[in-house]
Amino acid sequence: ETTERKKLEESLRESEERFRMIAESVPVLISMASLKEGSILYTNQTYAETLGYTQEELVGMKASDVYVDPDDRKKLLDLLDRDGFVKGLPVKVKKSDGTEIWLLGFSRKINYQNQPVLLGSSIDITAMKKAEDDLKAANEDLKAFNKVMVGREMRMIELKKEINRLHLQLGQPERYETETD
Repeated sequence: ETTERKKLEESLRESEERFRMIAESVPVLISMASLKEGSILYTNQTYAETLGYTQEELVGMKASDVYVDPDDRKKLLDLLDRDGFVKGLPVKVKKSDGTEIWLLGFSRKINYQNQPVLLGSSIDITAMKKAEDDLKAANEDLKAFNKVMVGREMRMIELKKEINRLHLQLGQPERYETETD
């Protein structure tokens, strides 16, 4: 029985070591938080560096404290309850200096050390969100420009029609073609 227990403990230790090795080597933000208290139990180095903390500072912190809108955590938990996982939820979080960034989150409930835990991974999509906002702004500028140009063109057509009417009054042929095909 002692030998079997030692084998199980060694297997568990190796499994945890493999997890940590994988989690620390990927460029993805990884965290574990208690579902009951909502406190952060683990983050990888990428998570800590992205948010501007040390891993030690994050452990024990309330997970909701990193969200810009604490209701986003509630939304995440509601999705977990409904679907059993979260796939691609965009959320805005705060870095240690207050800077806001966008993350695209993926989460799943797991059992860790005999307690329900939220295992999350996310990627920083701040640059993508900025590009999206810039594209929307450029599109609005283009719409405004198009409206001005169409208005200008319509005014030119009206002026050409007026010149044609004046030419006809003077007994001269129309100068401009104003029909569009």
